[in-house]
This record gives sequence, structure tokens and C-alpha cells, in this order.
Amino acid sequence: MADHTRRSGADHPPLVSVIVPTYQHAPYIEACLNGILEQRTDFTVEILVGEDESTDGTREICQRIAAEHPDKVRLFLHSRKDAISIMGRPTGRANMLALMAAAKGKYAAWCEGDDYWTDPLKLQKQVDHLEQHPGDVLCFHAVGMEHLDGRITEDRITKVPAEYATQADLARKGNYIHTPSVVFRNILGTPPPELALSPIGDFFLWVVLAGHGNLYHMPEVMANYRLGGNWSATSRYHRVMNTAYCHAALHAWAKRMGHDELAAIMLQRIRRAIDEQRMNLQLADLARFGAYALEVRRSAQQHRRWMIMGKPVLQLKNSAKKVYHRIKALARGQQGEP
Repeated sequence: MADHTRRSGADHPPLVSVIVPTYQHAPYIEACLNGILEQRTDFTVEILVGEDESTDGTREICQRIAAEHPDKVRLFLHSRKDAISIMGRPTGRANMLALMAAAKGKYAAWCEGDDYWTDPLKLQKQVDHLEQHPGDVLCFHAVGMEHLDGRITEDRITKVPAEYATQADLARKGNYIHTPSVVFRNILGTPPPELALSPIGDFFLWVVLAGHGNLYHMPEVMANYRLGGNWSATSRYHRVMNTAYCHAALHAWAKRMGHDELAAIMLQRIRRAIDEQRMNLQLADLARFGAYALEVRRSAQQHRRWMIMGKPVLQLKNSAKKVYHRIKALARGQQGEP
């Protein structure tokens, strides 16, 4: 184990903050939290659990475990009335952003409430790597796939490409990083406001982080991802289109930051998504781009009092306008207009 400057103990701030957003995960949340509590490290870990007002008993389980481990678990009880709506649907994005804002660690790890870690040395291995390789910003690893019948199989869905380590690699090739496998440097401060507008939060975050250093993949399986969740149960069409909307938000962020190459990659991927689904697209489907843009504006207005890291949502509202105009222009372009 590496000689970390921050050792375990009540007198030391956490080196790692583990972010656990959860909603309607009653059958799974205890296994998730136990996998984190069983980690063996030579540094201090805090566990940030964001419970989004579940109705299936998830909240009560989280409260019990937090009471049993008050020195390790920080529980944040949220209300669905504060949920951020994206494309007309309430999401867990406000929960996610609140947990990111509360994280005190030099590093952050992620595990959603229906996934779980299987290796008690997972955090130690990943933090050791990041401590020894300052040029790497994010470390991820292989995961197993747990099916609805309890079978665990090799991940045959997500393949890490031979060239995967840079922001451009990730932007061009799509998301090959499973959320429960990630440990990253907690360096973003105020998250980009466009993150609150993207239907897909994790990929957006990984792309932004990859602008600060390289990605590193460990081939060991150290967590299991449960199939049957919101994303894995979504149809191919809606996965493609939601990904296109995520790319639109990334395109807006990249343009705002002056990252022209990344913006061009995102635009290419949006066009590819529309081309792939051309046979399925009706006029109403194409109009979803405009509907999404309008929802972005409404959401920004609805949450004008919502704060990101203590800053007003005005920045989010201004960015929403940019996303609106860009998506509207893309929709016009698909209909043959310049």
C-alpha cells in the first residue's frame, strides 16, 4: 500500500468520498452499502448517501445503516419536489449534484444504490494508482453483470477499446466506463451547469474530467452492475436518442469553454445518432429535439432558486438558452435547412 499523507482516524479528513445516489432500491441498497463499508484501506473514507424520497423502504434502510455507522455514513434526505426534470421526467440529477457538492475527499468514488462492490481492496488499489500517477484523473475497472435471475456473467456489452485514455478517445467511442467502477480526482469544484441538462449524467462527467488528465483501466472485476435498471431496460431507440441529447449538452459546454475539437466530435455523434435512427424517425420524433430544448428552458426557470455549490442558477439558465438554440439549429439542419 502506498504511503498516503492522510491516514485513517477521526482526526483526519477523508481521502475518498464515496457517492451513493439511491431511489427505489430497497432490495439492493444494503448490499451496496455493505460492499463499501467492507473496504479495507489505510486512509479515511466517507460515504455520502443521497436518498431521493423512495416509497419502497429504501429510506428506512439507509437511516438504519447510517445510525449504525455514524462515523462513516453521511445521509442526505431529499424530496422529490426538488427533483430536476429533464425532457419532462423527474430525475436524480439534483441528488447527484448535491452529493458532489458535499464531497470532502481528494478523490471521489461512485456506486449507485442498485450496484455493489465485490473486492474489499478496490478503493485501496485505485487510490494507490492515482497517487502514484498524477497524470491520471480517473481510474476504472471491469465489472460483472448481474441478471434479474441472480446469474453473474462477464460484461459482454461494454468493451474498452485499445485506445481509451484521452478525452477525444472517450468522446469518439462512447461510454465504456461503468459507474460503480470509478474513482476520480475530486477537482471540478462547481460542476458545469450543462450537467444539469444532460439526460445522461455519468458520461457527461467522465468527458469533462478527461479534460484534466488521462483515464486508466484496471482489468480486474471489482464490482457488479445490475441489469434491469433504468438504463439497461431502455429501448435501443431511446438509448440512442438520450445519448444524442447528452451529446448536445456536451456540445454546448465544449463551445462555451472553447474546446472546438470536442464540440465537433459531439456534433458528429449527434448526426450519426439521427442517421442511425432515420428509419424510425417521424416528424414528431425529430421534434423531440425542440421539445427537449424547451424543457431545458422550463427546467432552468423552474429551478431559478436552486443552487449549485452555493451559486445561483442564473448560470444554468443562460447555458440552457445556448443548448436550446443549438438543438433547434440541429433540428433545422436535419430537415435540410442550412
